[in-house]
Amino acid sequence: MLKTSMPSRLADSAAGKNRPARRNRLELMEGVAEGPVGNSSRKICTRCSLEKSLDDFTARRKVKSGKNSWCRSCNVAYNLAYREKNREYCRECGRNNYYKNGHKWKKPIRSPGKPDKFKDAMRARLRYAISVDKLSKPKKCEMCGTESPLMGHHHDYKFPLEIIFLCSLCHGFVHRKALRGEEAKK
Repeated sequence: MLKTSMPSRLADSAAGKNRPARRNRLELMEGVAEGPVGNSSRKICTRCSLEKSLDDFTARRKVKSGKNSWCRSCNVAYNLAYREKNREYCRECGRNNYYKNGHKWKKPIRSPGKPDKFKDAMRARLRYAISVDKLSKPKKCEMCGTESPLMGHHHDYKFPLEIIFLCSLCHGFVHRKALRGEEAKK
């Protein structure tokens, strides 16, 4: 049966002397611990070897049980240690992913399904005033003086023609100041 040239440790293992009980080994391989009544709502984590509820495991469609073999706490501990060990690599991957898919992560300023009709009406009034030369659009930003495409900024939408024209950088600066509660320059 067994070749004599096999080291004794491997021969003992192959003969079953150093194996855990058959049921426990199969449970660890499958990850599902069935009790005496056949309850399959529990599972054994293959990393920490603790029996836990199925709710403690994340979903995974590729496996028969539909759950990962590691519990959530083991997954979290592993991921934290990996990220700590490979910090620069993870940051670089995160940056690359953001540059490729950042537009999917950015939340819209207002939801597309519920537009702010009042603000849209005031913006339309502004566009109309510019088109009929009631209001002239300057060539330079009113804050920094650069010649770039300008945006109109309303301090108060109740007065649609009281507006300042800003470049995109200054416009963002004014909005960030407004979010922090500071008064923006006029």
